[in-house]
Amino acid sequence: MTLQDEAFYRRLIASLPGHAVCRIDGEGRLRDWSDPTGEATGFAAPALEGAPFATLFEPAAQRGGVPARLLHRARMQTETGTSGLETELRFRRPDGARVAVQAAIRALPGQDELGALFRLIDPLVEAQHLQARRMAVLGRLTAGMIHDFNNHLTAIISAAQLAQRRKTPEQTAPLIQMMHDTALRGSKLTRQLLNFGRRDAGGPAPAEIGEVLEDCLAFLRPSLGKDATIELSMSGPVRPAAIEPDEMQLALLETAYALEALMPDGGTLRLGAWDCAESPDGFSGPAVAVSLAATGIDMSEDVALPQIAAERLGGLATRRRTAPGAVEMTLFLPAEAT
Repeated sequence: MTLQDEAFYRRLIASLPGHAVCRIDGEGRLRDWSDPTGEATGFAAPALEGAPFATLFEPAAQRGGVPARLLHRARMQTETGTSGLETELRFRRPDGARVAVQAAIRALPGQDELGALFRLIDPLVEAQHLQARRMAVLGRLTAGMIHDFNNHLTAIISAAQLAQRRKTPEQTAPLIQMMHDTALRGSKLTRQLLNFGRRDAGGPAPAEIGEVLEDCLAFLRPSLGKDATIELSMSGPVRPAAIEPDEMQLALLETAYALEALMPDGGTLRLGAWDCAESPDGFSGPAVAVSLAATGIDMSEDVALPQIAAERLGGLATRRRTAPGAVEMTLFLPAEAT
């Protein structure tokens, strides 16, 4: 390609709303950003020239080493003969707005540089995609939880029938209390389902990992099949992490259901979390780990925590086989400093 051809294509990309191309040099710095004023993407070329690639990302993703890992993967995938790295990312614009981006990054032939094409995803399209994922999980949750709700109603009806036969307040009081407590549990169940289906992403914020996992446990217990069990293992308090709790919860639920589908004869899912004694490579601060382990798995199939979800959460996902028919997936996240 001649310099004239390159200039033409750069002008063409620059004219497309929400698109940008650039080079990323061997030190991971942005060069020749195609949006001169920021009108197309919200990122203006003068402010980005020579800036680290990490400048485009959320602070949590920077602390979690996501930008450097992405560039490494792009180089490795280009070297193995693929078209480079194609993934979905989250950027933070200078005005503080968070944007979803479709990225294509590949090594340039014969150079220690990468070429990158970024396309901003329409917020409405992103919201529709997220809602579709939620609805798919919500359908599974509702199918399982309806049995729990029916059990609550049965308990209330039985207690009411017994109360009708009692003669004194002392005899009816425990039954009334039981009906009240059962109704509250049913109300909480309904509220959880309603909230799950209509949540809006509010951006990363310090979140208690234990609370996120407790919510996952409450959803999974009634919605897993009768041959699958779920456990929570936490040896002590875990540092908060700057994440989108709903994003992490959705990724864990999707993965848990995918793992359950690979249990021909049933098995056990175990959620866990802990503070990392040492931060994984690439992290610039303390880290916490969230794990999802499973037994009874048909290992001929492959399931992993979605790498895109891990990167959007600002972390790193790993997967390892712990025994025949057993697998553990771990999500490392940047922790809040204490």
